[in-house]
Amino acid sequence: MALPLYGTTTLSRFSIDPNALLNTKTLGVIPSSTTLTITYRYGGGASHNVGSRSIRGVSSLAIEFPDACSATIARSVRASVDVRNDNAAGGGDSAPTLEDLRAQIPVARSQQDRIVTKEDLISRVYTLPTKLGRVYRAAARPNPDNPLASQLFICSKDNNGFLTTSSDSLKKNLRTYLNEFRLISDAIDILDARVINFRVRFTIFVNPNSNKSTTLQTVISRLSDALDPRKFQIDQPILLSDLQSTIINTPGVLTLTDLKIESLNGTIQDRVYSNVTLNIKQYTRRGVVFGPPGSIFELRYPKQDIIGTAL
Repeated sequence: MALPLYGTTTLSRFSIDPNALLNTKTLGVIPSSTTLTITYRYGGGASHNVGSRSIRGVSSLAIEFPDACSATIARSVRASVDVRNDNAAGGGDSAPTLEDLRAQIPVARSQQDRIVTKEDLISRVYTLPTKLGRVYRAAARPNPDNPLASQLFICSKDNNGFLTTSSDSLKKNLRTYLNEFRLISDAIDILDARVINFRVRFTIFVNPNSNKSTTLQTVISRLSDALDPRKFQIDQPILLSDLQSTIINTPGVLTLTDLKIESLNGTIQDRVYSNVTLNIKQYTRRGVVFGPPGSIFELRYPKQDIIGTAL
Protein backbone atom coordinates (compact mmCIF):
# COMPACT_ATOMS: atom_id res chain seq x y z
CA MET A 1 0.00 0.00 0.00
CA ALA A 2 1.55 3.29 -1.10
CA LEU A 3 0.51 6.92 -1.51
CA PRO A 4 1.96 9.54 -3.90
CA LEU A 5 5.06 11.24 -2.50
CA TYR A 6 4.73 14.57 -0.72
CA GLY A 7 5.33 17.54 -3.00
CA THR A 8 4.29 15.93 -6.30
CA THR A 9 2.11 18.06 -8.55
CA THR A 10 0.41 15.16 -10.34
CA LEU A 11 -1.37 12.18 -8.83
CA SER A 12 -1.79 8.90 -10.66
CA ARG A 13 -4.92 6.83 -10.15
CA PHE A 14 -4.70 4.58 -7.13
CA SER A 15 -7.09 2.71 -4.85
CA ILE A 16 -7.08 1.79 -1.19
CA ASP A 17 -9.08 -0.94 0.47
CA PRO A 18 -11.09 0.96 3.14
CA ASN A 19 -10.95 -2.08 5.40
CA ALA A 20 -7.14 -1.79 5.50
CA LEU A 21 -7.43 1.55 7.30
CA LEU A 22 -8.68 -0.29 10.37
CA ASN A 23 -5.56 -2.50 10.54
CA THR A 24 -2.74 0.03 10.22
CA LYS A 25 -1.70 3.50 11.39
CA THR A 26 0.67 3.98 8.45
CA LEU A 27 -1.80 6.32 6.76
CA GLY A 28 -2.32 8.38 9.87
CA VAL A 29 -4.94 8.56 12.59
CA ILE A 30 -8.35 10.20 12.32
CA PRO A 31 -8.04 13.68 13.86
CA SER A 32 -10.08 14.58 16.91
CA SER A 33 -11.46 17.97 17.97
CA THR A 34 -11.00 19.16 14.38
CA THR A 35 -13.46 20.96 12.13
CA LEU A 36 -13.39 19.93 8.47
CA THR A 37 -14.66 22.44 5.91
CA ILE A 38 -15.59 20.80 2.61
CA THR A 39 -16.39 22.82 -0.50
CA TYR A 40 -17.97 21.06 -3.46
CA ARG A 41 -19.85 21.85 -6.63
CA TYR A 42 -23.18 20.45 -7.64
CA GLY A 43 -25.65 20.77 -10.49
CA GLY A 44 -29.38 21.17 -10.66
CA GLY A 45 -30.11 17.45 -10.97
CA ALA A 46 -33.29 16.69 -12.88
CA SER A 47 -33.96 20.43 -13.38
CA HIS A 48 -31.05 20.54 -15.83
CA ASN A 49 -32.95 18.25 -18.22
CA VAL A 50 -34.38 20.88 -20.55
CA GLY A 51 -35.95 20.72 -23.98
CA SER A 52 -34.34 21.85 -27.22
CA ARG A 53 -34.19 25.61 -27.96
CA SER A 54 -34.90 26.43 -24.31
CA ILE A 55 -31.43 27.69 -23.32
CA ARG A 56 -31.26 31.26 -24.67
CA GLY A 57 -29.61 33.38 -21.98
CA VAL A 58 -25.95 34.10 -21.21
CA SER A 59 -25.02 34.34 -17.52
CA SER A 60 -21.47 35.59 -18.07
CA LEU A 61 -19.47 36.58 -21.14
CA ALA A 62 -15.72 37.19 -21.45
CA ILE A 63 -14.58 38.87 -24.69
CA GLU A 64 -11.25 40.58 -25.32
CA PHE A 65 -11.12 43.41 -27.86
CA PRO A 66 -8.11 45.09 -29.50
CA ASP A 67 -6.99 48.33 -27.92
CA ALA A 68 -8.19 50.26 -30.97
CA CYS A 69 -11.78 49.02 -30.56
CA SER A 70 -14.21 51.66 -29.37
CA ALA A 71 -16.62 51.17 -26.48
CA THR A 72 -19.58 51.52 -28.84
CA ILE A 73 -18.41 48.64 -31.05
CA ALA A 74 -17.64 46.51 -28.00
CA ARG A 75 -21.16 47.02 -26.62
CA SER A 76 -22.63 46.24 -30.05
CA VAL A 77 -20.67 42.99 -30.31
CA ARG A 78 -21.66 41.89 -26.81
CA ALA A 79 -25.32 42.67 -27.50
CA SER A 80 -25.23 40.56 -30.68
CA VAL A 81 -24.28 37.35 -28.87
CA ASP A 82 -27.06 34.76 -28.92
CA VAL A 83 -27.17 31.13 -27.77
CA ARG A 84 -29.52 28.28 -28.48
CA ASN A 85 -29.39 24.55 -27.71
CA ASP A 86 -30.51 22.64 -30.78
CA ASN A 87 -30.70 19.36 -28.87
CA ALA A 88 -32.47 18.56 -25.62
CA ALA A 89 -30.32 18.30 -22.51
CA GLY A 90 -30.79 15.05 -20.60
CA GLY A 91 -29.01 12.74 -18.19
CA GLY A 92 -29.57 14.73 -15.00
CA ASP A 93 -31.33 13.15 -12.05
CA SER A 94 -32.27 13.96 -8.49
CA ALA A 95 -29.92 13.17 -5.64
CA PRO A 96 -29.96 9.48 -4.63
CA THR A 97 -32.21 8.57 -1.75
CA LEU A 98 -31.01 6.67 1.31
CA GLU A 99 -32.42 3.46 -0.17
CA ASP A 100 -30.51 4.07 -3.42
CA LEU A 101 -27.30 4.53 -1.46
CA ARG A 102 -27.90 1.41 0.61
CA ALA A 103 -28.34 -0.61 -2.58
CA GLN A 104 -25.05 0.65 -4.05
CA ILE A 105 -22.84 0.48 -0.96
CA PRO A 106 -22.38 -3.35 -0.84
CA VAL A 107 -21.24 -3.45 -4.47
CA ALA A 108 -19.01 -0.40 -4.08
CA ARG A 109 -17.30 -1.91 -1.02
CA SER A 110 -16.43 -5.12 -2.83
CA GLN A 111 -15.48 -3.63 -6.19
CA GLN A 112 -11.90 -3.80 -7.34
CA ASP A 113 -9.85 -1.21 -9.17
CA ARG A 114 -10.70 -2.98 -12.40
CA ILE A 115 -13.80 -4.38 -14.11
CA VAL A 116 -13.88 -8.16 -13.83
CA THR A 117 -17.49 -9.17 -13.18
CA LYS A 118 -20.82 -7.83 -14.36
CA GLU A 119 -21.37 -6.34 -10.91
CA ASP A 120 -18.07 -4.45 -11.20
CA LEU A 121 -19.21 -2.99 -14.53
CA ILE A 122 -22.61 -1.85 -13.25
CA SER A 123 -21.04 -0.38 -10.13
CA ARG A 124 -18.59 1.64 -12.23
CA VAL A 125 -21.42 2.97 -14.39
CA TYR A 126 -23.30 4.28 -11.35
CA THR A 127 -20.14 5.84 -9.89
CA LEU A 128 -19.52 7.90 -13.03
CA PRO A 129 -18.52 11.40 -11.84
CA THR A 130 -21.56 13.64 -11.97
CA LYS A 131 -19.75 16.25 -14.06
CA LEU A 132 -19.63 13.67 -16.86
CA GLY A 133 -23.37 12.93 -16.80
CA ARG A 134 -25.80 10.63 -15.08
CA VAL A 135 -26.94 7.16 -16.14
CA TYR A 136 -30.36 6.40 -14.64
CA ARG A 137 -30.53 2.67 -15.41
CA ALA A 138 -27.87 0.24 -16.61
CA ALA A 139 -27.70 -3.49 -17.28
CA ALA A 140 -25.02 -5.76 -18.70
CA ARG A 141 -25.21 -9.06 -20.53
CA PRO A 142 -22.74 -11.19 -22.53
CA ASN A 143 -22.35 -10.35 -26.20
CA PRO A 144 -23.72 -13.34 -28.15
CA ASP A 145 -21.29 -12.65 -31.02
CA ASN A 146 -18.13 -12.12 -28.97
CA PRO A 147 -17.32 -14.14 -25.84
CA LEU A 148 -14.83 -11.48 -24.67
CA ALA A 149 -17.30 -8.61 -25.00
CA SER A 150 -20.22 -7.39 -22.90
CA GLN A 151 -23.27 -5.42 -23.94
CA LEU A 152 -24.00 -2.49 -21.66
CA PHE A 153 -27.52 -1.06 -22.01
CA ILE A 154 -28.18 2.37 -20.51
CA CYS A 155 -30.94 4.98 -20.40
CA SER A 156 -31.44 8.41 -18.86
CA LYS A 157 -34.27 10.80 -17.98
CA ASP A 158 -35.56 13.72 -20.04
CA ASN A 159 -36.80 17.12 -18.87
CA ASN A 160 -40.21 15.61 -17.96
CA GLY A 161 -38.70 12.85 -15.85
CA PHE A 162 -39.50 10.16 -18.44
CA LEU A 163 -37.07 7.50 -19.60
CA THR A 164 -35.18 8.34 -22.77
CA THR A 165 -32.06 7.39 -24.69
CA SER A 166 -28.80 8.75 -23.31
CA SER A 167 -27.02 11.50 -25.22
CA ASP A 168 -23.96 10.82 -27.35
CA SER A 169 -21.88 13.04 -25.07
CA LEU A 170 -22.79 10.91 -22.06
CA LYS A 171 -21.89 7.73 -23.93
CA LYS A 172 -18.51 9.14 -24.94
CA ASN A 173 -17.79 10.21 -21.37
CA LEU A 174 -18.83 6.79 -20.09
CA ARG A 175 -16.63 5.07 -22.68
CA THR A 176 -13.58 7.06 -21.63
CA TYR A 177 -14.30 6.49 -17.95
CA LEU A 178 -14.81 2.72 -18.24
CA ASN A 179 -11.75 2.31 -20.45
CA GLU A 180 -9.54 3.09 -17.44
CA PHE A 181 -10.85 0.05 -15.55
CA ARG A 182 -11.56 -2.60 -18.18
CA LEU A 183 -9.22 -5.55 -18.74
CA ILE A 184 -7.10 -5.28 -21.87
CA SER A 185 -8.77 -8.32 -23.47
CA ASP A 186 -12.34 -7.21 -22.73
CA ALA A 187 -14.64 -5.08 -24.84
CA ILE A 188 -17.75 -3.18 -23.79
CA ASP A 189 -20.46 -2.23 -26.27
CA ILE A 190 -22.55 0.69 -24.96
CA LEU A 191 -26.09 0.46 -26.35
CA ASP A 192 -29.38 2.28 -25.86
CA ALA A 193 -31.98 0.52 -23.74
CA ARG A 194 -35.37 0.30 -25.47
CA VAL A 195 -38.12 1.94 -23.44
CA ILE A 196 -41.44 0.07 -23.67
CA ASN A 197 -44.49 2.08 -22.61
CA PHE A 198 -47.68 0.22 -21.78
CA ARG A 199 -51.17 0.47 -20.31
CA VAL A 200 -53.13 -1.84 -18.01
CA ARG A 201 -56.80 -2.76 -18.45
CA PHE A 202 -58.73 -4.79 -15.90
CA THR A 203 -62.29 -5.71 -14.91
CA ILE A 204 -63.34 -6.58 -11.36
CA PHE A 205 -66.46 -7.65 -9.47
CA VAL A 206 -66.99 -5.53 -6.36
CA ASN A 207 -68.61 -6.64 -3.12
CA PRO A 208 -72.22 -5.35 -3.02
CA ASN A 209 -71.50 -3.81 0.39
CA SER A 210 -68.58 -1.75 -1.00
CA ASN A 211 -68.60 1.43 -3.03
CA LYS A 212 -67.62 0.65 -6.64
CA SER A 213 -65.97 3.98 -7.34
CA THR A 214 -63.92 3.97 -4.15
CA THR A 215 -62.82 0.36 -4.63
CA LEU A 216 -61.85 1.02 -8.24
CA GLN A 217 -59.75 4.04 -7.30
CA THR A 218 -58.03 2.02 -4.57
CA VAL A 219 -57.12 -0.69 -7.06
CA ILE A 220 -55.76 1.87 -9.53
CA SER A 221 -53.70 3.52 -6.78
CA ARG A 222 -52.21 0.19 -5.69
CA LEU A 223 -51.39 -0.80 -9.29
CA SER A 224 -49.77 2.59 -9.85
CA ASP A 225 -47.54 1.99 -6.85
CA ALA A 226 -46.68 -1.57 -7.92
CA LEU A 227 -45.79 -0.41 -11.46
CA ASP A 228 -43.87 2.70 -10.42
CA PRO A 229 -41.06 3.17 -13.00
CA ARG A 230 -38.59 3.76 -10.15
CA LYS A 231 -39.01 0.09 -9.20
CA PHE A 232 -38.12 -1.25 -12.66
CA GLN A 233 -34.70 -2.18 -13.97
CA ILE A 234 -33.54 -2.99 -17.48
CA ASP A 235 -34.50 -6.57 -18.48
CA GLN A 236 -36.97 -6.81 -15.58
CA PRO A 237 -40.23 -8.52 -16.67
CA ILE A 238 -43.81 -7.81 -15.60
CA LEU A 239 -45.29 -10.58 -13.45
CA LEU A 240 -49.01 -10.84 -14.14
CA SER A 241 -49.46 -12.92 -10.99
CA ASP A 242 -48.20 -9.99 -8.88
CA LEU A 243 -50.70 -7.65 -10.53
CA GLN A 244 -53.51 -10.17 -10.03
CA SER A 245 -52.58 -10.53 -6.37
CA THR A 246 -52.52 -6.74 -5.93
CA ILE A 247 -56.02 -6.44 -7.39
CA ILE A 248 -57.65 -9.41 -5.67
CA ASN A 249 -56.24 -8.50 -2.24
CA THR A 250 -57.73 -5.02 -2.40
CA PRO A 251 -60.57 -4.66 0.14
CA GLY A 252 -63.95 -4.79 -1.59
CA VAL A 253 -62.83 -6.82 -4.64
CA LEU A 254 -64.61 -10.15 -5.03
CA THR A 255 -62.87 -11.41 -8.15
CA LEU A 256 -60.82 -10.37 -11.15
CA THR A 257 -62.38 -11.26 -14.49
CA ASP A 258 -59.98 -9.68 -16.97
CA LEU A 259 -56.43 -8.28 -17.00
CA LYS A 260 -54.53 -7.07 -20.07
CA ILE A 261 -51.21 -5.36 -20.78
CA GLU A 262 -51.12 -3.28 -23.97
CA SER A 263 -48.10 -1.71 -25.63
CA LEU A 264 -48.19 2.02 -26.46
CA ASN A 265 -46.06 4.12 -28.79
CA GLY A 266 -46.17 7.43 -30.65
CA THR A 267 -48.49 10.25 -29.60
CA ILE A 268 -51.95 9.56 -28.14
CA GLN A 269 -54.15 12.49 -27.08
CA ASP A 270 -51.16 14.80 -26.62
CA ARG A 271 -49.36 12.18 -24.55
CA VAL A 272 -45.96 11.33 -26.04
CA TYR A 273 -44.69 7.76 -25.72
CA SER A 274 -41.50 6.08 -26.91
CA ASN A 275 -41.26 4.85 -30.48
CA VAL A 276 -40.85 1.20 -29.40
CA THR A 277 -43.77 -1.17 -29.87
CA LEU A 278 -44.04 -4.69 -28.49
CA ASN A 279 -46.27 -7.63 -29.31
CA ILE A 280 -47.35 -8.37 -25.74
CA LYS A 281 -48.95 -11.71 -26.63
CA GLN A 282 -45.78 -12.91 -28.34
CA TYR A 283 -43.58 -11.95 -25.40
CA THR A 284 -45.84 -13.38 -22.68
CA ARG A 285 -44.92 -16.83 -21.35
CA ARG A 286 -46.59 -18.51 -18.38
CA GLY A 287 -47.94 -15.28 -16.99
CA VAL A 288 -44.69 -13.33 -17.38
CA VAL A 289 -44.32 -10.44 -19.85
CA PHE A 290 -40.75 -10.25 -21.08
CA GLY A 291 -39.15 -7.54 -23.15
CA PRO A 292 -36.48 -7.87 -25.83
CA PRO A 293 -32.87 -7.95 -24.54
CA GLY A 294 -31.88 -4.56 -23.19
CA SER A 295 -35.39 -3.17 -22.75
CA ILE A 296 -37.16 -1.57 -19.80
CA PHE A 297 -40.89 -1.21 -19.07
CA GLU A 298 -42.26 2.21 -18.14
CA LEU A 299 -45.80 3.11 -17.09
CA ARG A 300 -45.45 6.72 -18.27
CA TYR A 301 -48.90 8.13 -17.44
CA PRO A 302 -50.44 6.07 -14.61
CA LYS A 303 -53.52 8.29 -14.30
CA GLN A 304 -54.46 7.69 -17.94
CA ASP A 305 -52.89 4.29 -18.61
CA ILE A 306 -54.48 2.27 -15.80
CA ILE A 307 -58.03 1.67 -16.97
CA GLY A 308 -60.41 -0.33 -14.77
CA THR A 309 -64.02 -1.39 -14.87
CA ALA A 310 -66.02 -2.30 -11.76
CA LEU A 311 -69.07 -4.56 -12.04
